[in-house]
Amino acid sequence: MFKRVDDQPVWSISCFFIAKPYRRKGLSSELIQAVIHYCSQKGATHIEAYPEVPYDEKVPDAFLWKGIPSVFEQAGFHETVRRSKWKRMMRYQIEPQ
Repeated sequence: MFKRVDDQPVWSISCFFIAKPYRRKGLSSELIQAVIHYCSQKGATHIEAYPEVPYDEKVPDAFLWKGIPSVFEQAGFHETVRRSKWKRMMRYQIEPQ
């Protein structure tokens, strides 16, 4: 578990569940975009996520339920804290409308 890095209010993406037949088809990216849109509509200013770096090319899907950093980076998240080789905290800042 990560400790707060500052006093900013954040909304969190804690995990994903994607049924096995639909994994590795880009749905995580679509879900992240939907989260950004939803949070923006609800007045959030920051979104955090806690993805893990795959430790091997053949990591079982069940171990990637928090997502992987590269998908969050593509959506505009940046790393705020790295507590270990595998665990990251990433944040997305929503621009005021």
